[in-house]
Amino acid sequence: MPERKLSKNVSLPLSHQLLEILRDLILRGNYKAGQPFFTEKEIAEKYGVSRTTVREATSRLVYEGLLRRERGKGMFVIKPRVHEESSFLLSYTEEIISRGMRPGSHLVEIQLDNSPLKIRNILQLNKADKIIKLKRIRLADGEPMAIQTSYLPYTLCPEIYHGEYNWNTQSLTVALERLGLRIIKATQRVYSKVADGEDAFLLNINQGDPLLALERTCFLEDNTPVEYAIIYNRGDRWDFIMELKRKKGDFNETLLRSYNVQSNS
Repeated sequence: MPERKLSKNVSLPLSHQLLEILRDLILRGNYKAGQPFFTEKEIAEKYGVSRTTVREATSRLVYEGLLRRERGKGMFVIKPRVHEESSFLLSYTEEIISRGMRPGSHLVEIQLDNSPLKIRNILQLNKADKIIKLKRIRLADGEPMAIQTSYLPYTLCPEIYHGEYNWNTQSLTVALERLGLRIIKATQRVYSKVADGEDAFLLNINQGDPLLALERTCFLEDNTPVEYAIIYNRGDRWDFIMELKRKKGDFNETLLRSYNVQSNS
């Protein structure tokens, strides 16, 4: 363990000082994912603090997704989460590359699909219109991270179905760009679900594990929908970060008063 010392002569609580030391130890790559971490007793003895102080620091590391606790076994280092920021529209490939990881995919299926009415309505298609269904397992550094099922109007991009693409390496966004179909914007719905048997098998996780689900509709410059995607991200490896801004205008104190909310609360 590092020789950094805790100090009782500064205003920063001991638990926070310890947190920074342990976090730095993990983030510098001293421990690989899955490797056992120090026990609470070992940390307490090393730094001369109480088990309560150690528990406060390590609980924060568990919350941050750097450690996990297993009953009767101790603490283990886990891989950092992927943080997706909602301010920018990035493809999965772009998102993974921006995090310094190697993107990849495993093709599950590509077919002309008899999609339900909901998907046809989203893509603004008639009942007789063909829809391409492209389902892939998305990888980061070779590890399954998400299941992505994309639906695309066949009449808009038949080459996606008939072309000789290697969908284990090919980016769908790049393929569409080369066909002159540039995605400009998207709408997205985020919700949670648990992994069913198929999800668990494809992602190499346990049935019932949490998933972060996204439903994304991508549009061309003329507002034509070109892709509707359902993405199931592993809940233990993916965060979704949003930047929120208050609407322009005066603070609506009248609205709060109508619900008996005090303006200083």
